Amino acid sequence: MGRNLQWHVRKPDVVLQKISVAGIYIHIPFCKQACNYCDFHFSTNRTRQNELVAAINTELHLQSDYLGHQPVRTVYFGGGTPSLLTPEQLRSILLTTDRTYSPEPGCEITLEANPDDLTAEKLAHLKEAGINRLSIGIQSFNDDLLKLLNRSHDARLAVGAFGLSREAVPPPRTAPAAIRRTSSSAAGTHL
Repeated sequence: MGRNLQWHVRKPDVVLQKISVAGIYIHIPFCKQACNYCDFHFSTNRTRQNELVAAINTELHLQSDYLGHQPVRTVYFGGGTPSLLTPEQLRSILLTTDRTYSPEPGCEITLEANPDDLTAEKLAHLKEAGINRLSIGIQSFNDDLLKLLNRSHDARLAVGAFGLSREAVPPPRTAPAAIRRTSSSAAGTHL
């Protein structure tokens, strides 16, 4: 019963090297309307959007030493609704990011977008600016639930936006389900 086991530990043949990489998250706190489930900081008053873009560019310069020359592999525009940025505003931020941090070639540049913001023209501007990944905030394909959540799109528009994005921006793209509701009696829907 009391067998003595001996363990032989062998040193690894491969030495793992710590690789340090960085990503940049840029929060765009503007929305067209308030969604009932959202706990993020946002404003539906977009009158200071240009001021915010200027402040982001300033902050990117001020924090230029923070990453310690680590390679930047991802830039993520979250929110709020970053797809509300004009093409000029987006290009301004990306130009500042490029000049200040020198992202790696092939750097993933993601933009969160609402389906109702994604037209063929808007997608062309996003691609031209350097966006190579979209995160489309669809939440549901159930129109009753979308109304309950106070979303600014319906299921038809969500499907259309996802289809348009497939033509304009190469994979990967995501359509995250940002909510987990167990039931919704007003919509008569169970998820």
